[in-house]
Amino acid sequence: MIGTVAIGFLATPSQGAAGLFYGGGTTQLVAQSLAALMAIVFTAVMTFIIAFPIHKLMGFRVSQEQEVVGVDLSLHAETAYEFGVGGHGGSFQPLHELITGKQMGETVSAAEVDAASNGKQNATGKESVEA
Repeated sequence: MIGTVAIGFLATPSQGAAGLFYGGGTTQLVAQSLAALMAIVFTAVMTFIIAFPIHKLMGFRVSQEQEVVGVDLSLHAETAYEFGVGGHGGSFQPLHELITGKQMGETVSAAEVDAASNGKQNATGKESVEA
């Protein structure tokens, strides 16, 4: 946008209509400003035409539960990054406490898992099991 409007100030007469700084008056500056404004309006309208149906049909966000677990795991059933030496995907360590409510290395008994899940269902409708 800055470059487009700057042409209205800096265009030399050898390039066509002169800009404001080269004695061409405001004609070129107004033309360049209107072109920039039309580009902004066109982009806003087209973005709305594309985004509104997407928002109504499927939305732009995942649920908070899917966000906490991680979109890679909840939507794609895979991990994006491989942290293990053997080439296996792993969990992102700083999120472990947030997802499980346990410190790294803290063991969880089967009774705690049963009590913690208490019949909760995850985003796919299956009973959740916390690690």
